Amino acid sequence: MLGLVNGNLSTKFTVQFNLFGGSLMALHTKRHLPFMKEVSNLKNMGCFCFTELGYGNNAPQMETTAIYDASR
Repeated sequence: MLGLVNGNLSTKFTVQFNLFGGSLMALHTKRHLPFMKEVSNLKNMGCFCFTELGYGNNAPQMETTAIYDASR
């Protein structure tokens, strides 16, 4: 139904609630719960990053490394 109103709106909804919110739901710990409660009311808005080693589209074999930099 969102796509009937505006095609861009359905994409933004999917990123916010399915990709960003869904990732939080799947990977959360207790410390994330207060943050997660504010995702549904859009107080906290998010994005979803998808990276691959090399190039192409091989999502099942994808490997990603994240490095936390405490100085930032």
